[in-house]
Amino acid sequence: GVTEKFVNRLNVRSNEDAVKFSETMLKEAQARLADVESRLAEYRNTQLVVDPEKESTQSLAMLGKMATEIARLEATLSKQRAMAPDSPANAPLTERISAYRAEMQKQRKAVVGGADSIASKLQGYELLVVERELAAKALAAATTFLESARQEAQSQRREIQGGPQTF
Repeated sequence: GVTEKFVNRLNVRSNEDAVKFSETMLKEAQARLADVESRLAEYRNTQLVVDPEKESTQSLAMLGKMATEIARLEATLSKQRAMAPDSPANAPLTERISAYRAEMQKQRKAVVGGADSIASKLQGYELLVVERELAAKALAAATTFLESARQEAQSQRREIQGGPQTF
């Protein structure tokens, strides 16, 4: 009767509201993800860095290679000095070792020292990456919620119209 129609209208209205709310949530989640992606791109451009984590790994690997090369050169110099302390070849080898040490110090500062170091850039980058991951999860949840609300509304309409219908 009248009561059943009223209840059905309330249910339909409730389901339509749920769908509208879900659509709003989805649009907000999409906007949030787009905003984070934009800020991440801006961060990369202003900091002149694509992925500071990868860059720090590469820089640390290079520092390791430089340390190995310095050790090799020092061993060579040590042998050379033992065999020929006054050899004219000792000076260029000493200069190469000094040059490697200076470059290694410069690279070390680029990784861990100061405001322009990779380590300082890593923190801001990681915060944005985490925010992006959270925004992506919120978008996935909003999409699922919208689909669920639509299915519920469709199911409710079928029940009101007199039973299940096939599409």
